[in-house]
Amino acid sequence: MVQVEKDYEFEGPDGKATLLDLFDGRRQLIVYRFFYEDDVKGFPEHGCPGCSFVADQVGHLAHLNARDTTFAFASRAPQENI
Repeated sequence: MVQVEKDYEFEGPDGKATLLDLFDGRRQLIVYRFFYEDDVKGFPEHGCPGCSFVADQVGHLAHLNARDTTFAFASRAPQENI
């Protein structure tokens, strides 16, 4: 656990969100940074192959949610590309 002192702002499918919003009412949050940006080979048709592999392996989120944990992917890519 680390204290976050910076104000982060995210843009999601429902608009702007803070880091606290990402918790979605749960006690724990896992954020995975997905590299999907200009310096990734194949962008914008492809994201990072390793990140894509991780995304393909994520199980049903109900299992994490049942343990009071939210999982979120974050990327620097514009929302319209995601």
